[in-house]
Amino acid sequence: KYLMIPLNITRFGFTILELLMVVSILAVVAGFVLFAEGDIRETTSSSVALAEMGAVKAALLRFRGDTGAFPAPANPADFSDLYEQGSQSAWRIDVGRGWRGPYLTRRGEGLVDLGDDLANSGVGSPAVITSTAHTEVRSVADPFVTWPIASGTSYQRCADGAADNDCLLDWRTQPGDARHERWGRPYLLFELDQPTRARLMGMGPYGRYESENCAGIDCTECAAGGDDLVICLAY
Repeated sequence: KYLMIPLNITRFGFTILELLMVVSILAVVAGFVLFAEGDIRETTSSSVALAEMGAVKAALLRFRGDTGAFPAPANPADFSDLYEQGSQSAWRIDVGRGWRGPYLTRRGEGLVDLGDDLANSGVGSPAVITSTAHTEVRSVADPFVTWPIASGTSYQRCADGAADNDCLLDWRTQPGDARHERWGRPYLLFELDQPTRARLMGMGPYGRYESENCAGIDCTECAAGGDDLVICLAY
């Protein structure tokens, strides 16, 4: 006689419910990965921006060491004195004073159009025109890629194909070039004539200037609004 042993046949298939559960779990995991990737990308860009701002600060300190004072730009985004001699006196070895730049390399250089109501104290916004725009300002762009802004608005994206004078915070490499589709926001210099409040600002990942003028005595009391970035140039 033979001993009959019942066989337990394992089922290898999946029900529709089980498949849906697996797909749902994978979707949740993928969502976490995408959010994490976005956070990592933003954090990396912020680190790059702070490193660039550190390089600009070093250039400003070298400029001041050579000429005896920080630049005095008419517009907070104007970095032309760090690239070109302009009206600055040439370096004189006998007195140890004068312009001997460029203090920033040509890499990253560009021309940006801004609204005219952002004062050197930090009051206002570079994305609104109250009378006329500052066009083709020699500046430095941050690493946060953003769209140009429609003039006369509060950070609304400029329409595709709009005329050059209808857009702000748009960039071109040289005068007369077509503007870039998207680019970074310009860094900003405030109160360079104030020894304790001189500061360099960036608009951060959001791409909007959200800070206010400094009401404190010291730059460290000039808190950055929103996700704006600030580096003090106190001297």
